[in-house]
Amino acid sequence: MINGRNRHVWRTPKPCAASIKSIITVLALGLANVGQAGPNVPATWLIQGGEGGRDSVEHHTALTQWFAEQGCPLQVEVSDSAESMTTRSARAQWVFRVSSLVPGDARFVARTRGNQPLTVTWLVPASLGMTDLSGLSGERLALLNQNSLLGWEAPLALLKQAKVKINPAKLYHTHAFEGAVALLLHQDVFAATVPKPLAHAWAAANDLSILAESSPYWAGITSNAAVTADCETAFVSFHKEGRNDERFKLFPEWLTGFAPVKLP
Repeated sequence: MINGRNRHVWRTPKPCAASIKSIITVLALGLANVGQAGPNVPATWLIQGGEGGRDSVEHHTALTQWFAEQGCPLQVEVSDSAESMTTRSARAQWVFRVSSLVPGDARFVARTRGNQPLTVTWLVPASLGMTDLSGLSGERLALLNQNSLLGWEAPLALLKQAKVKINPAKLYHTHAFEGAVALLLHQDVFAATVPKPLAHAWAAANDLSILAESSPYWAGITSNAAVTADCETAFVSFHKEGRNDERFKLFPEWLTGFAPVKLP
């Protein structure tokens, strides 16, 4: 209080030589550990967004708590664009990504629903009797957001290869593949794109036909750090237990777990 006569003067004590030495030691140790993930320092796991996962605090917590219980502490981040993925993956110890090629630093490959190949498909009502993509020219189509490889880039590439005319005003964006199929079933669109691990089951259950299918894509985890025994065990035992497994909500619905990549 600095009012009238009630004035208090605060004096900062001078640090002793031992205190200064301790501070310097702590700072030096901190700088030496930058970019490293020790047994008590959570490693950063970057997850490629845009492929149908749902980003929320609850889903982050469910995932990190489970891995921490397995002795593999992780700090999870989700990228929101291709640019963000590129810049942030360089400083992350673990990266979940979907790619057209197998990365050289791949450590775990994704397990898919029904063990189906990770291809991209176009679904249409079976009642249409369509046999190729030419009938989709200029039609209303359901896709994911523009940051998605499997839900945007790859399915549009299939159409372009077949010389299908695409009307940008008739491309409907959804945040999940379930939403794309819902639009199709409600006849709001003429066709919907869905990865094969989901398309196989959804087509059979809803009288839909797989009109076209791409070549396989790769999905899994790459690593910029050594794999601890506890983390190795945790990733291998990380299996989806039902559709509502909160640990998997940050990932695409077709993902059910991971298997180690056999290193040469």
